[in-house]
Amino acid sequence: MHASIDMSALQLGKHVYGQKPLAHDLYEVRKLTEFVHGTKLVTQMGIQIQATNHYRMAVHLIQKGVIGKIKETHSWCPKSWG
Repeated sequence: MHASIDMSALQLGKHVYGQKPLAHDLYEVRKLTEFVHGTKLVTQMGIQIQATNHYRMAVHLIQKGVIGKIKETHSWCPKSWG
């Protein structure tokens, strides 16, 4: 529902702060992008977890090259719900 709600707000000329997931699929993301392109509307997607200190430190170390060139990454979700 996020993409359709966001599109409705954009069509009303409203700036949008949306929560993840941004959309159901890439088609919806492209439609939102196409609509906003050339307007003065501002959009942002909430991903608050990346604002925590350990995430910021990891980004800093990667950007400074402390751990070398990244060739491959793996991610997982330890949650048993959802």
